[in-house]
Formats: sequence, structure tokens, C-alpha cells
Amino acid sequence: MLVSKQNSYDVFKKVISVCHADVVSKLEKGLYQRVNVNGLGECIVCGNDEMFDGNDFYHYALLDDGRIMQVYYATEKENGDGTIETIDIENIDYSKPYKIIDVTQNFYNEIVGE
Repeated sequence: MLVSKQNSYDVFKKVISVCHADVVSKLEKGLYQRVNVNGLGECIVCGNDEMFDGNDFYHYALLDDGRIMQVYYATEKENGDGTIETIDIENIDYSKPYKIIDVTQNFYNEIVGE
């Protein structure tokens, strides 16, 4: 589905406001990052430090073509000695997600109730 960038942005704000009102507030104030994300190119990446899907930390990426992606980031890394180290949320490299899911249709279904 191709949608306008503004329409996608408006739909995103409506759906995300239900559970992450602080993210919408940041978007409206222009407090977001434009990031060149591996696999997506340059896009708006936004979220907060409470966005977890189980143990998986994620943010949303709004693409210039109107698509909305859920992008997942590692919060742990294995050291050379086999130990696991936790990565502070502030130190995540948002250009390098380990998983990307297109959630555009999910957002539109939430708005139209399908």
C-alpha cells in the first residue's frame, strides 16, 4: 500500500498516542532523530526507553515513502570471552537494527478498525 508521507505520519501519531503519548509529544516538538538505517535508508526513528516486545527493544521508523517499520535493536552483546554485556539504551546505534518489520498495514487497520 502506498500512502502519502503526511497521511502515514498522522496515522502513526493516532495509533502510537494510545500507548506512547510521550513519543507523539516528541514528534510534534520535532524531537526525533533522522537516521540512515541499514536496510531502510534515511528515515525518522522515534520511540522511548520503555518500548519492548517481550525482551526485544524496538523503535518505529517512518520512511519517506509513507511506510512505518518496527525496528529492533540489541540490548545485549557477547564479549570475546563468552560473557554477555548489557548495552545501555543511550548507547544503542540506531542505524543498525537486527530486525525490521513493516507494520504499516497494522497501523492503518487500527485506525479503520479492520
